[in-house]
Formats: sequence, C-alpha cells, structure tokens
Amino acid sequence: MKLMVVAICFALLLASGATGQEIPKVNIPPQLWKKNWAFTEFQGSCVHASAIMLWRWQGQYEWAEFWGKKYYHGEYADRFHARCDREGVTYCDTYDQGDESHLYWAIRTRRGAVVAISDGPLYGYHPTPSNPTGRIAHAVCLVHLDDKWAGILDNNDTGPGPGVVKWVDRRAFLEDWHNSGSWAWTPVSTPPAPPQLIRKGSTFPIPLPFHPKPAVVPRPRM
Repeated sequence: MKLMVVAICFALLLASGATGQEIPKVNIPPQLWKKNWAFTEFQGSCVHASAIMLWRWQGQYEWAEFWGKKYYHGEYADRFHARCDREGVTYCDTYDQGDESHLYWAIRTRRGAVVAISDGPLYGYHPTPSNPTGRIAHAVCLVHLDDKWAGILDNNDTGPGPGVVKWVDRRAFLEDWHNSGSWAWTPVSTPPAPPQLIRKGSTFPIPLPFHPKPAVVPRPRM
C-alpha cells in the first residue's frame, strides 16, 4: 500500500511538472483546514467542516467561522440546503441526479465540492467488529478530478491524516459517489485566493471583505 501511494504521488508530481498545473487543482493550504468536530454517537460535523474549508478557500473567512459556531453535528443534503437558503448563501448543488458535470465544473473553476461518500475502505476506513463492511456516511472535499485520479481532502483523522490529500482511482470514486446519492455542493463566493497570499504561520490568509449575507441569486445548474 505504501509503495502504491508513493508511486501515485510520484506520477502526480511528474504530471504537474510536465503541464505546469497545480496539483491538486483545489490546493487548500494547511491554514484553511478544518477538522471534523462536535462528535456525538456515530456522527460528527463532516458536512460543515468540509463547507468551512471551501468557504475559507474562497476568501469567506469570517463567514466560515460564523457558520461553524451556529451549525454542527450530523447533517443531510436537504436540511443543509435549507439552512444555506435561509442564511442567504449562494451555492451550486446536485443531488440524486448522477450529474458528474458538477464535479468537473467545481474542479475546473478551482472552487472544489463537498461530496458524499460511503465506501469506507476506499478512503482508508477499515472494517471493525461493529461495522464489518466498512460502510460509512461521510462528506469530504473533492479537490481534484482528472482522467485517472480523484483527490479527496478528508476532515477526519484517517489514512495519512487530516489535511493530506488521498488519491483514489477516478472510476472507483465516481462509482462510490453515485452509490452515495451523487450529492455535491459548491459555494459560489469570491474566486479562490492565489497561494502566494497565504502568509506562513498565519491562521488565515490576508482577509477579504466579510459579506455575512450574500445576495441571493439563482444557483447555477449544470
């Protein structure tokens, strides 16, 4: 397994050098990571943690902190969408439609996407006596998608650790995503900050204006 991970990372490094493109495409720096928190029995705040990372990546730092103080614990798509609508959040989503174009759009525009996953072993979650199949109900950030690989930024401390991109075969990821309800959610705020704006050792990048309630606009549809 370790040799395979090293081989994947080496291949991606060569690809990034050959094309001049940043990999992962949505390269969220450590200062913007958000660990899962507020655990209760069998659930945490994975949807909210993933959304907070994408809001921070798009420059909405204060808004991300506001959201994390107000909303936490387990979440599901319909309620999350209703809460976003109530708070005036602008976003693009797809649910139970199998619409892969949303995923490619989210990566192409460097916004990223919160996605639902359920095949635990695919992402490093091992079966246990209480969960022999390793199936999970989890949400993570999709930060890369190309013709071979999907890049997953997990808010849990699993696999190589929180904030470390896990590379999964694209076809295996898409199959699991479809089997998990094909939910994807992407905030549509300011463009992502260029990496050079991240100050070493800082908690957040250079602040941008805080807009606690963005104007409600029709959500883009793929």
